[in-house]
Amino acid sequence: AVIIFLLAPCLSYAKRDMRVGGTLGFGGAGVTDNVKVNGASTSVSKSEGPGVGSIFVDDLMDDNFSFGGEYAFGFRLGPFSSGVSFVGVTSRWYIWGPALFRADTTGEVTSLSSQRYAYYYGAAGGIATAHITRANDQIESISASAIYMGIKLGADYSYTPDVGFRYEFSYMTTFFSTAASPAKLSQFALQFGVFYYY
Repeated sequence: AVIIFLLAPCLSYAKRDMRVGGTLGFGGAGVTDNVKVNGASTSVSKSEGPGVGSIFVDDLMDDNFSFGGEYAFGFRLGPFSSGVSFVGVTSRWYIWGPALFRADTTGEVTSLSSQRYAYYYGAAGGIATAHITRANDQIESISASAIYMGIKLGADYSYTPDVGFRYEFSYMTTFFSTAASPAKLSQFALQFGVFYYY
């Protein structure tokens, strides 16, 4: 979450408008690690789901490319817990037309907007962390952190001149663990979100 707020002042100097929003959807986030059980190394997996969500900010560097920051997480509802998170940077390349812009009628410059879809593919990278506790499990808690990379496919839709919708599929997985014992964290998500032009 800290990365997102640190990025915001820098991104505001880009040529185009910033989008700030959040998503919720279905999927899951989990962690697999090797722990000692009765003196033997055992692979243990725990997960959070079926809920997933994110908070994001991104800005257009040009008509077809955006760069931003994201905090993504998985959660379960009963009882509520959210022990896996992904914090990093994102990039999106818009295909079959330019990205969406905010209508701006200030000064002498006027920009037009239309209700349409802007399709994109993207990438993500950053730090993933996990701390999941299950009181009734043989291994009650598991903690890990690692560097992750991910892919994104989706579309933005201009609902009003100031509000847009985002439909997105994403998959993120770690490839380098920061612990001596290698751990793997991953998340897949099918999400719907709302963003505001800032």
